[in-house]
Amino acid sequence: MMRILKFAKKHQWLLMTIGILMTIGFGMALYHSQAYVLEKAKATAVQSLKSIVSDSFMMVNKIESTANKMVPKIEHQLDTPDVMFSLSREVLEENKLLKGCSVSFEPYFFKEKGKYFSCYSYNNGDSIATEQEGDDGYQYFRMDWYQIPRLLDKNYWIEPYAEFNEDGIIVKEVMTSFCQPLHDKDGNVIGVLSTDLPLKWLSDFILSHHPFPKSYCMLLGRGGTYIVHPDSTKLLYETILTPTLDGDFPELKTLGRAMIAGETGTVSLALDGVNSHVFYMPFARTGWSLALVCPDEVLLHDYYILSWILIVLIAVAIIMMLAPIWTRFVVKADMSSSSQKASLLLTLFILGTTLFFTACEQHQQVAHQKIEADSLMNAAYKMHDYDRLLSLADLHESTHALSPMKAHYWRGYAYSRLRKMRLAEREWKKAVALDINDDDDLKYYSKSTNRLAGLLYMKFDYEGTIRIAVPAMKLLQEKEFTMSTDYANLQTFLGCCQLRLGHKEDAANSFALAWQHFLQATESSDDIANYTSAIIGIVTITDTYIQTGHDQEAKDWTDRFDSMLLRYRQHPQADDNFIDKQWARLNFYRACILERQNERVEAQKAYQVALTTKYAKTSDGQIEATSYLMEAGRWNEAADKFTVLERQLQRYNMQMTLDNIRTFLIPKFMANASALRTDTALVTGKWICHALDSAIVKERQNNALELATLYDMQQKETEIIEQQASLSQQRFLSTAIILVLVIFGFGLFIYFRHQSSKRLKKAYHHLEMANARAEESSRMKSDFIQQISHEIRTPLNVLSGFTQIITSPDMEIDEEMQEDINRQIIENTNRITGLVNKMLELSDANSQKVIKRQDDVSAELIATDAIDASGIATAQHLQFDLQITEEAFNTTIHTNRRAATRALSLLLDNARKFTDPSEAHYHDNHDGEQKKATLRVYTDAEYLRFCIEDNGIGVPSDEAERIFNEFVQLDEYYNGTGIGLTVARSQARRLGGDIWLDPTYSGGARFIYILPLAKEDTDTEVETI
Repeated sequence: MMRILKFAKKHQWLLMTIGILMTIGFGMALYHSQAYVLEKAKATAVQSLKSIVSDSFMMVNKIESTANKMVPKIEHQLDTPDVMFSLSREVLEENKLLKGCSVSFEPYFFKEKGKYFSCYSYNNGDSIATEQEGDDGYQYFRMDWYQIPRLLDKNYWIEPYAEFNEDGIIVKEVMTSFCQPLHDKDGNVIGVLSTDLPLKWLSDFILSHHPFPKSYCMLLGRGGTYIVHPDSTKLLYETILTPTLDGDFPELKTLGRAMIAGETGTVSLALDGVNSHVFYMPFARTGWSLALVCPDEVLLHDYYILSWILIVLIAVAIIMMLAPIWTRFVVKADMSSSSQKASLLLTLFILGTTLFFTACEQHQQVAHQKIEADSLMNAAYKMHDYDRLLSLADLHESTHALSPMKAHYWRGYAYSRLRKMRLAEREWKKAVALDINDDDDLKYYSKSTNRLAGLLYMKFDYEGTIRIAVPAMKLLQEKEFTMSTDYANLQTFLGCCQLRLGHKEDAANSFALAWQHFLQATESSDDIANYTSAIIGIVTITDTYIQTGHDQEAKDWTDRFDSMLLRYRQHPQADDNFIDKQWARLNFYRACILERQNERVEAQKAYQVALTTKYAKTSDGQIEATSYLMEAGRWNEAADKFTVLERQLQRYNMQMTLDNIRTFLIPKFMANASALRTDTALVTGKWICHALDSAIVKERQNNALELATLYDMQQKETEIIEQQASLSQQRFLSTAIILVLVIFGFGLFIYFRHQSSKRLKKAYHHLEMANARAEESSRMKSDFIQQISHEIRTPLNVLSGFTQIITSPDMEIDEEMQEDINRQIIENTNRITGLVNKMLELSDANSQKVIKRQDDVSAELIATDAIDASGIATAQHLQFDLQITEEAFNTTIHTNRRAATRALSLLLDNARKFTDPSEAHYHDNHDGEQKKATLRVYTDAEYLRFCIEDNGIGVPSDEAERIFNEFVQLDEYYNGTGIGLTVARSQARRLGGDIWLDPTYSGGARFIYILPLAKEDTDTEVETI
């Protein structure tokens, strides 16, 4: 605190200048912020409203498209009135959202049918019922849904309607109808096609949109009647103009008239007692109007937060601006006034609290937006509305309510369902290339890789599938995200590719891992989706084995199929239709496999079991049964099953792609040809030729369209990025420049001052460390000089004494004494030589040069040479043991014999020295126990290992690394220079190995010395020894 106040006193005029600039900058920001925040909120609201209208238009367009496709069929079959019943049913079968459909005609249009002829089909829950309506009690041709499109001679959406009881309560759901006039060949109106739609799905969809908290949407009919509104008591009872009957509300009148007229705009008014902004525009082609109501407190919520922050910052800036005044009083009081300190702390506390609550509020808003985005995406997914799924992904990604990973996944999923596979592949590849920031991203990364791998596999791009699956599985393993069925499916696709490429054993391993992960996923979570995904994965594996002719493996997997299906049956949410279908498929597989294995009786039994299912009686089931029938040579039965193919293709509105021709038409042709049904085979062959030609043309067109779409999307993405960059530069440009300059200048000053302080502290710390190292180095050098002087003086004294004896003319020396003198002279000479060699080796201890490895030498030879050089085997005070494994005995390595032997001999010399009590000059800890030292030589996969153990004085575990430093001696009473271990480790590392002390060994000391077994080539600078 004292430093801050002293700094303020010293730089008071600088603070005043910065304070003035900050006050001006923050004041301008406060002045402009309300308009900016309001305009930004309005833009978001308008964009959201457009998105709702756009998505709703897609949904409404599906209803209209269904009716549009049916009108030509009706008008071309006016000579067969009874077919109208099946056509009205077909409308409901094609669009599940519709509640009813009527094909109604003018009175006496069909004279044989009488005055009334209206074919009405309605969805009765689990079935569709059809009946003829119209009598004297219900003259349908006088109803508004019939009269309006007939008189206008154009398509028309009827105002929503409902049935009420005597108390005025709605007893059935609110409905609306899309009606189209029917014409004869002369263009005269002869009837009306009406499709009935429940408004609940539209109401749920519209009310689910909340771009802002407390905001809501409402939908008005042509007369201003509320069709959709959060307050259900207003539906069909009140209009938007109802409140004007009790008072003068000019803004509300303006809004109501504009919406009834089908205009687009924005109005600010008090709605239901709340000041709000209402954004409105026409709703698709229905004649209705949609409005988004946003309370002002919500639209300006960000402004309120920003204004509080700016007010606090302005207050701080004013304090800085008045620095020349308040610093005089504070410094004169010698910082003793607690109130002054408290006021400063209070200011800082207010600023911190404001920033904290702002961050919390923003976090809550983001969380709310993400939850809402997820719910809307899931709703569109469940409704199979893939166009809406695309628009929602784009919208919520732009508002950051949806992460890029999720957005790319959902776009890819939607494109795949729309059969735009190139676009789907592009989106999933983008998702796979993104960074994973949280668990949600990880989940959708696994989903994207699973989908992408499946797509590439279906394209027969097996290598591409492997390139996606293998890195994805590795990453999921690293993230410990292997308990999902997505991971198991990646294993499945990998195994399928391996099997297709001829790697049968690898495929079997992958499939086994997939099975384990399927089991883990179903055991870890009771979600029914895990079971269905596991069953589909097993079906894929079984089908691949069957297609590749591996019948025994396919048979084994049918057992696993049966096991997983049994577990699915036991689930409380199990779907009976799914069980029935998979049970049929399982037995079809078994029948096909058993037929191939010449077990025809068992195959027939399995086939008969499949025929008992409901699925086998469906068109899909009959087509699937043809695989077994054709395998069994039952061509007539297969041909009979294929009679439903054309109806099935029409039912699913399947295009004749190359895959569909190969999957359906060619097997049908083969079945009819083999059954000698030449006429049908000929017709099918012509169908194939025509379909093949159309498919090739269609494929080219689709490819061109997808490529054009890809190009357009890239262009649009570029344009969007450029527009966003331009907008970012223009908004608050003048204010931002002032703020940035002020904050930058102030921050720069504080930064350099802080950096200067840090550098000073760092330099002082380094100086202290350098001083400590210098003192330690000086002490160690002094100890080393004393020790080396002693080490040299002792053998020199011996040599000097014996030299005097030998050169004395009066000295008589017998032969035994002569030999002893010669031996001691040689020993002490070698001792001096060894000491000099150590000093020379020490000079190279810190060298980074690799020692040239030019010798092929056996492990046994290195060990024996080192034992001889160290003299440990002949030491009188200890028992030495050499243990070498047979594998090590026969091992030869490529190294430098001299350096390798030298490092080992230094370790052995260390063991000899520190197990001999007589080495210590000033104490004797000899307790009569026989000292031991052991050299064990063995190998592992990469290294030749030497383990030197002794039961000497040992080394404390906390000194395990320090002993390898230069001149370090833990016990000054033992002879030595403190450089032997330093030299030994240096030699080992420069040979590609290492030396370390095992701190876990407590019976003395254990050193581990390793050398590489493999011959390594290196470009590193090499030193020859």
